[in-house]
Amino acid sequence: MTVQKYQPAATGAGRIAEASMSATARSMAAEGSPIKYGKAVKLGTDKEIQVKAWDGAASTDIFAGIALNSVTGDLDNDQYLQGNPVSVLKKGTVWVKVSADSAGVTAGQKAAVLEDGDFTAAPLSVDTNGVYGVELEGSEYLTSAAAGELVMLAINLPSTTKVVQL
Repeated sequence: MTVQKYQPAATGAGRIAEASMSATARSMAAEGSPIKYGKAVKLGTDKEIQVKAWDGAASTDIFAGIALNSVTGDLDNDQYLQGNPVSVLKKGTVWVKVSADSAGVTAGQKAAVLEDGDFTAAPLSVDTNGVYGVELEGSEYLTSAAAGELVMLAINLPSTTKVVQL
């Protein structure tokens, strides 16, 4: 199958990076605090229809995907508000932000999410700070980037995820 570039350059977190027929997104309702485009999301209170921003709050959190850029919600602040429909990427390639707490990522590495909802390289360092990240087995960085920069990430859910105390 031929993959065509959709966004040839990083223009914003949560934007589709490559278009393919196999990309999959699911619409769910935002719950709680705003969800920024390009951030990791977890299943919400009603796991069938709601998502929340990944905040590293609990070891029982379930990674749901990545909030895609949208033409709905609070467009001035690049985020979904409570009750907005959220497009959650489950399978595909998207631009995401490397966490300010990351040492950067390299193309070919697997991804992980830190408590800020941004991304770093797996594996995560285990600690006892009471906050949690998640390692994404079905993922791969397609470009390299330093902390705070945008990076192209391919994900393929459902796959194995591992919640780790940071």
